[in-house]
Amino acid sequence: MKRILLIAALSVAAAFPQSFPGTIYTPLVAKDNVQTSLALAMGAADTTAFVTSTTGWQAQMVAYICDSSASTTSCTGTFEAMLVTAVAGSNALTVTRGYGGTTAGAHSAGKLLSNGPVSSYISSLNAELLAVETALGANLANVLSSQMIVSASAYAFTPQTPGGSLSAGSATISLNPCPSGVNSYAVNKSFLYISGGTGTAEPVLVTGGTCTSGSTTGTVIVTVANSHGGAWTIGPATFGWQEAVNSVCASGGGIVTLGGGTFVPHATVTIPCSGIRVWGQGASTTIVRRTEDYGNTVTIGTAGGSINDVDIERIQFLHYNGFTYFASPSTCINQTPAHPAAAHIESNNCVKCRLQNNWLYNMPYGIKINGGALSVYEQNSYLGTWDYLNSQCQYSIAGLQINSVATASAQLLDFFANTFGGYASATRSVTFGTSTQSIGEAVGPKYGIQINSCESCRFIGGEFGSTDSYNVLISPQPSPYPTLEVSFNAVHFDGARLADFAIDTTNESTGAMSSITVDGNFFNGELTTLNAIKIVNGISSPQPIGLKFQGNMINAYASTCVDIEDGSGITFVNNTVKGCNVYNGFSSAAAASGVYIGGRADRVTVLNNQIGGGYFFETYGASNHMVYGLSIAQLGTYSVCNNAPGVAGATGTATDTIYQCFQQISGVNRPWSTAPAATFAGLETCSATNAGAYASVTDSSVNTWGTTITGGGSNKVLAFCNGSNWTVAGK
Repeated sequence: MKRILLIAALSVAAAFPQSFPGTIYTPLVAKDNVQTSLALAMGAADTTAFVTSTTGWQAQMVAYICDSSASTTSCTGTFEAMLVTAVAGSNALTVTRGYGGTTAGAHSAGKLLSNGPVSSYISSLNAELLAVETALGANLANVLSSQMIVSASAYAFTPQTPGGSLSAGSATISLNPCPSGVNSYAVNKSFLYISGGTGTAEPVLVTGGTCTSGSTTGTVIVTVANSHGGAWTIGPATFGWQEAVNSVCASGGGIVTLGGGTFVPHATVTIPCSGIRVWGQGASTTIVRRTEDYGNTVTIGTAGGSINDVDIERIQFLHYNGFTYFASPSTCINQTPAHPAAAHIESNNCVKCRLQNNWLYNMPYGIKINGGALSVYEQNSYLGTWDYLNSQCQYSIAGLQINSVATASAQLLDFFANTFGGYASATRSVTFGTSTQSIGEAVGPKYGIQINSCESCRFIGGEFGSTDSYNVLISPQPSPYPTLEVSFNAVHFDGARLADFAIDTTNESTGAMSSITVDGNFFNGELTTLNAIKIVNGISSPQPIGLKFQGNMINAYASTCVDIEDGSGITFVNNTVKGCNVYNGFSSAAAASGVYIGGRADRVTVLNNQIGGGYFFETYGASNHMVYGLSIAQLGTYSVCNNAPGVAGATGTATDTIYQCFQQISGVNRPWSTAPAATFAGLETCSATNAGAYASVTDSSVNTWGTTITGGGSNKVLAFCNGSNWTVAGK
């Protein structure tokens, strides 16, 4: 039928030249029972028809005039068609003569003009339809640059029963017919599924054979692990997804669609070629649900290879583990001990790839990125399970892991508005120092994000919460490609068991990590997380360099909010830190401060921060906040100034540096010209450690140069530490 239609359209193309694609077609107008008569005669060249009435007529209607009869029931001779282009008043129609291949002629007064469905209407529509189809091209070739669009369900072939028996090892199986998608791309990448009969069902790797896609007969060579007999069958292992990918690869790229429903794969889907797009109908509609331990759900590219322009969107990837939220005790099933490092999606050197709007649940890794560049990961949701007290429920290492490859680091990657989450345990007794609390602990994946190597990676927006250890762990591994230029902006950190953001360089040995920025984020410890920011002392590893924490809101942590024990060139500016040591379980500076600087941390600037108060801005001395504001544990090079308590009356302690404004270089305090005035009680004790320091005192008991200062007076003086006492240096 389509071929006849196109031939008909071609036959009228000369009479009705199509508008599309140059312009948009203006359709003809047809009305029932619209007619009139000529009031005046018309010559062959006239373009105005004077009629008895224009009622019902409008532009784009076709008027037919019959010369051989004035009958209203039939025209016994030739006629002319005219296209009405305008209605000029109540008695004139502007027309185009000889329309639709008819011939303009003279017509006498009284002849009937009528509107009715004749060939002009059908022919003009046919011409436009042909123009549209020509523009699109067969199989939408002109729209998709010759790419295919296929549905995975179309490749879910009916399992065949070849007969005979199979033993473990290599087996040649005859197929009749050869399924579509079983082609050269299947070799050493695709799996089929043997089930039924006798023997344990299993996916089998295609290693060769004579089958070509869609041929009437052929063979496949597969590797079999178990024996099979009786009425066993061989069918698709991935509900047609792999076969659809193979077909699209053979055509040079294209789109594979997964429809709505729940699909159960038995083996890994491999995307072996560039230019592939896999589209579901939405993560709540298209569900890939697995229970078996066979490795990755999807592998993009191959280790050591390179691939580009791969897109996976709108799919839920679920490894069902039976975990029940807030259940006690929890029973987890379907562990993956044979593949402890498997991922839902593993990409290998993927360039200009895009993964978006997917849900990835309960695998060791949601997405594992090995190398690659210029790729985007947007609005994906990661959920996992790792309970440090229940080995049965230790599935998920990280929602996202980023690694280098032998030839390069992963670089120039963007992550927008992704969410990382987990589950909560039943209520447990958890001890924070001397305080024991009944809480539901985070038992999500060990890490939301684990960055082993990444260069120029941006994380913008999104949510992190409920991980077992750290929401973000930057843990460089031995590699010639150090981690650098990683930033987190506008992220909501919502609590983990240990820390929301952590850096641990213990395993790094070949290069220093540098240029890490944490800017404008919200940290909420949910009263269950130890630290907001934790920089682990790497002991003998290269120090991280150039760490910047700026403009963050930090609140509600069970221990020190910010624990910095390694790094050089650290900037901590314009942050608000409150609600630390919320249960008063800790008393040491390392565990009960707002900000603690110790270990190997050096060359640190702490400037313009608000540090102090409880998580509801209670003052120091209340029962649920930090003991110290800012604590510096060892000699080094520091700049500290213009930090303020979170609320009025937050007086701190004698060893609290929160009010002090100083520079310390190699353990010696140097004056800041902008040091704010303070009472004598607010000064640090003068000793050999800070000899040479200056400070402004508002309540000195004396004002004579060189005399020893005590507090409680009314004199405002400049104080100088001579190594043992604060003395008057100016007034």
